[in-house]
Amino acid sequence: MLDQSAANTGIHPRQALVDAGYCSEANLAAAAARKDEHGTDTFMATGRLAHGEQVPAAPRGRIPKDATARERMARKLRAKPGRAAYARRNAIMERWIGSVRHELLNRTLIWNHEHLRQILHDYELHHNSHRPHMSLSAAAPLKPLPPNVTDLDTLRIRRTRRAGGVINEYRPAA
Repeated sequence: MLDQSAANTGIHPRQALVDAGYCSEANLAAAAARKDEHGTDTFMATGRLAHGEQVPAAPRGRIPKDATARERMARKLRAKPGRAAYARRNAIMERWIGSVRHELLNRTLIWNHEHLRQILHDYELHHNSHRPHMSLSAAAPLKPLPPNVTDLDTLRIRRTRRAGGVINEYRPAA
């Protein structure tokens, strides 16, 4: 996935956050090799925490020389950079998941797996190319900022339905 990201953007990510399901000795070795080759700092969860359980503080002092790759990664996650990276990840992903649930899934009857894939694809297009984002001054992530409107009489609106009519997009009519 990181190789595909680099192929799409032309640059390798500086940081990668990986869920616990991917933690294996082979993946930890691959993460170390990627760090050496491309400079990507990987934070790979080594296990799951119960809901509301706090991450224990990192022990002070040097990492023991006989520590396994999993133990080294667990310690890296407990340090300040690891906790900060996962806090940022949670803020982004929880917002995304909440938006999908509230704006789409709570209003849609899912028929089958293919239907779910189609409406999630439609929602992803809507989210990245049309839906205004507060952090981007009401612009969509894949579009430039809209020009300032000076004459409201010339502004006509066209509605486009997405995800089977659950989501409506409004654009200026040409």
